[in-house]
This record gives sequence, structure tokens and C-alpha cells, in this order.
Amino acid sequence: MTAEDIENEVRDYINSEFFGSVISAKVENVILSGSRSRGIENAGSDIDIVAEVSSPYKEDALFNILNENPLEISGIRVDINPIRAEETGTLETYLPQAEKYLSEKMKHREMLNTLRERFSEYYNKLYEQGDSSLNGYELAVEKGDEYIKQNPDLVGEFNQLRNDFISSDRETAALAFALADAGIISEFAKEPEPVQKGSIFARMFH
Repeated sequence: MTAEDIENEVRDYINSEFFGSVISAKVENVILSGSRSRGIENAGSDIDIVAEVSSPYKEDALFNILNENPLEISGIRVDINPIRAEETGTLETYLPQAEKYLSEKMKHREMLNTLRERFSEYYNKLYEQGDSSLNGYELAVEKGDEYIKQNPDLVGEFNQLRNDFISSDRETAALAFALADAGIISEFAKEPEPVQKGSIFARMFH
């Protein structure tokens, strides 16, 4: 289905829900929002819809009505977020804020994808050539363990993207090397043993 098809179906659903309730409300506009509007959704992501509504009732009351019996499209739950000009604002004022959030989320997703690629490259290097093939391996394990403990949310997102858990010292080290390349753990951006010149990543594929 196209975004327009989804918006039209949700608009019809909202009108039917309002018609069957005691709440006076009129749908002004409906727009597909969230991760699915940018193609950065996960498998379990809802369809996010923002609906501009004219009504004397508060957004919370409107939300409860529209989400009491969740709509599904092609087996995917639709999360309807009603907004009023008197509270959140109109779509014209709301959308720039939503776009900013989605842009930041997209950059975050791109960072995780790059991290996954670097992780795989480092892990394959260690797996094929042994742990001693990279200087600083023991320190990488230490730094990786420290990062995993201190950043469970990001590591959880990373594991979800990989569909696997970090469960070995080799994986922990690969993560640390990848994080260093991304500048996320800058204190580990250089090798502790200056055996060769260049970055960790450059040496790895030298």
C-alpha cells in the first residue's frame, strides 16, 4: 500500500469511530509519520499516523477513542496520534518537529548499520587470523566490556539489528574496535602499541 492508501484508510476509520461515539470531532487532515514514512522501520514497528482534529475535547480523550480498538493494516498495528491546534498545534507546526526527530533517528540508524559492518569486519579478521592479529586485543576486550555495561540501550539496539547477542571476548573486542572507528569511545581511538602507523582500521586492511 502507498502512503496515500494508508492515510485514506485511516481517515475513514477515524470518521467511523467519531461517528459512533458521543464526541464531537472533525478530521482536518491525516498524514503517515514515524519510521515507516522514512523506510527506517523495524519488523515490529507500528504504522504511525498523525491526525489533525477539530474538537472541543482534549487530545487524550480523542486518543483513547481512536486507539481503544486498535486498527490494523496488513497485520500491522496503526498508532493514531490526534492533535488539536489548541494543544500540540496544527500539522503545519507539528511536522517540522517530527521531521527533525526522524532525521536524528535516521542518522542514528545509519550509525548502527556502519557499526555493524565494522564489527563484522573486525570479528572476521579475529576469527580467521587469531586474536593476536590485532594489537590491543586485551584492551579492546576490557573497553568493550566497560561500554556494554555502561550503555545497555545502544548495545541492545545493536544486538537487535544483528539479531544476536555479544557473548564472547572476541565479539566484545570487535565491538570495541568498531566503536573506536566510529569515534564513540574516543579514548580507544589509537592502538596502545605503536607498532605501525595509521588507524586501527587502516592497519587491519593494510
